[in-house]
Amino acid sequence: MGAVFEGTFAVKPISLSSTIEATGWEQSALIAFESVRGFRNSSSWRFAADGPERTRLIVHFSYELPGGLAGKVLGRGLEPMVALTIRHSEAALRKQVEEHYATAR
Repeated sequence: MGAVFEGTFAVKPISLSSTIEATGWEQSALIAFESVRGFRNSSSWRFAADGPERTRLIVHFSYELPGGLAGKVLGRGLEPMVALTIRHSEAALRKQVEEHYATAR
């Protein structure tokens, strides 16, 4: 909780920078972030048991774009890239968790 990270979401030619803070954490249940500067966004990553050896990951991600025509155009181009980035993050997180528990046994 309270950890702060700098990050940039770059999709040529767009580059959106943000400072995010960890705002929620529960062991084996939740990781949550919210932007404190820059590109406005928030996310929560919830983990729920889905059987004896499975875990369901539920991700909520939201962001704010500038208003007007520029924001609409940016949103149309950004939405598929955000979805791809979340899938990539989920895959990386899954790999790290699976590797951790494989070596813990």
